[in-house]
Amino acid sequence: MKEPTSCVFWDDPERATKGPLHEKFELLETYLKDDNWWRYLLKCRECGQRYVFEFYEERDWEGGDDPQFSTWIPVETDQDVASVRSLRRAELQIFRPSLHHDWPKGGPRRIYWVAGDGQIRSAPASVIGKSAEALFGLRRLVAWLRRLKSHH
Repeated sequence: MKEPTSCVFWDDPERATKGPLHEKFELLETYLKDDNWWRYLLKCRECGQRYVFEFYEERDWEGGDDPQFSTWIPVETDQDVASVRSLRRAELQIFRPSLHHDWPKGGPRRIYWVAGDGQIRSAPASVIGKSAEALFGLRRLVAWLRRLKSHH
């Protein structure tokens, strides 16, 4: 999958998270819609770039402040869409490039792109240039997912 360099969200990822989703994206398909877990095929209203989008919220029954995570994976072909739409949550992390909006419990929110080469871009200065694997421990996750996939 290619980096969506002509999409407005490539250079301004914060823009994807401001205001209602339907103002920035057209809903093309709904794959999953639950109280705290959504997966859609969206199209940017400005440039037409398609994204497989996922929102997930972990419920915190004790103190509220539910952690929330959103991921946009740019897709070009119907084959790209088919390869992404029905994956498990953790499996989405192997797709690059991808736009992330993470809001962990008690922590600051982060909005960033993981580029095709695995480098973080368009993020707070403290994480730009670090690899996603180093920052978020994805290398072990990816290796585990590949092992799991090879056994099935």
